[in-house]
Amino acid sequence: MGGDLVDLEGALNKSSQSRTLGSGSCSALIKLLPGNKDLLVSHDTWNIYQAMLRILKKYQFAYRVSPTDSDPIPGGTQAFSSYPGSIFSGDDFYILSTGLVTLETSIDNSNPALWKFVQPTGAVMEWLRNIVANRLAATGKEWAEIFSKHNSGTYNIPYYEEVFNASGCRELVKQFGPWFSLDMNPRAQIFRRNQSHVTDMDSMVRLMRYNNFKEDPLSRCEGCDPPANGENTISARSDLNPANGTYPFGALKQRPHGGPDMKVTSYGLWREFGFLAASGPT
Repeated sequence: MGGDLVDLEGALNKSSQSRTLGSGSCSALIKLLPGNKDLLVSHDTWNIYQAMLRILKKYQFAYRVSPTDSDPIPGGTQAFSSYPGSIFSGDDFYILSTGLVTLETSIDNSNPALWKFVQPTGAVMEWLRNIVANRLAATGKEWAEIFSKHNSGTYNIPYYEEVFNASGCRELVKQFGPWFSLDMNPRAQIFRRNQSHVTDMDSMVRLMRYNNFKEDPLSRCEGCDPPANGENTISARSDLNPANGTYPFGALKQRPHGGPDMKVTSYGLWREFGFLAASGPT
């Protein structure tokens, strides 16, 4: 319930020592290769380094939708990155027997007015809605419909501009600048600049493990001293920021946080529930 608990702390007006303003949570890229020769889907987890004990899992469950059904559930076989003792990914990167690959990245809600929608009656936490959607959905549309049922209001995903705006992110842009914007933050600019160099699996891996913060002008932080910042890239290394530096908000400080992995699958690999993975900071 990690993602749910972060939002519940806000909804219940509980102080959190672990909540860091602007803390990044995962990088993701979906790339159709030139000539439509393959489709690559990749994901970097961003997390605290004490969560680096990882397990790649494959589940095969002979479940049926109901006791009277003879057909198996659509997503009976799943492969995903995960953690010890967890029955779901936690990173949110799944390859499913339906042909779906599901993944997400997260942005915190910064609009206190939205917490009124977090109500206990009929609410199902994100981790369980995620599991049910992965097992029952046969299409992307069905996945979104199932996932949204009995929404707890916690750990939702403001990718779309309307949701981004409702989450209070525009106010953060006014206060801190484009770092908090939907399309002009460092990762967005680096992806936009470098995605055209992805022509095969190897170049996709290089991009998803990319961190050249000391030399890349897009990794510079206005208002930071020193200006080069290990958070401002595709696979973060916040631990490499100087402890005695000055930073405008918490995410840019030195902390035991970064990109502890990389996963990528392709149209060819998903048929065998396969993906390439790298563990440990870049």
